[in-house]
Amino acid sequence: MFSVVVECDTRGMELRRATVDDAEEIYRIRNRSWRVVYSGIISDRVLNVLPTRPNDSFLHGLKDEVTDRDTFVSFEDGHLTGFITVGPWREHGDDGMELRPDLGGEIWAIYADPDHWRTGVGKLLLQAGMEWLHEHDYQPIRLWVVDKNEVGKAFYRKNGFAFDGGESELRLRGQIYYQHRFTYQGS
Repeated sequence: MFSVVVECDTRGMELRRATVDDAEEIYRIRNRSWRVVYSGIISDRVLNVLPTRPNDSFLHGLKDEVTDRDTFVSFEDGHLTGFITVGPWREHGDDGMELRPDLGGEIWAIYADPDHWRTGVGKLLLQAGMEWLHEHDYQPIRLWVVDKNEVGKAFYRKNGFAFDGGESELRLRGQIYYQHRFTYQGS
């Protein structure tokens, strides 16, 4: 089992592989982060109705027998502070989503509780996710970031990612938001 203790900003943080028992807390952090970072970017109509309970697909991805993706969680003083989910590149089309490991790896999601931003937790999570993607030979490593998410873009640039020209549409509750694809260039 993956576990490490790292000192960031003079505070000890723990990192471990997520379990199904972490799912509701992961959703709480994701929702809290979304409401802060996407305020004024994504409609309140979307932000006010974020799902509070994990769906079956998310829960399935946290099971031990699932090996094509992984989620790691960070803790401080026993409290979950963030998470990252990584796996093969996902290709979205008219017929749904298809996993495409032949096209590399993807950071599916990375969120830290806003109370823990700028403490090193994001970097810790990103390092764990990148390590997992390298160990599984998922190269290149890419991610999508919402167009006006300047906080996210700055974080990714600081950690070796760059906009590679790829763009897509994210549809949420009938509204379209544009995304930019970032690829890891090295640090």
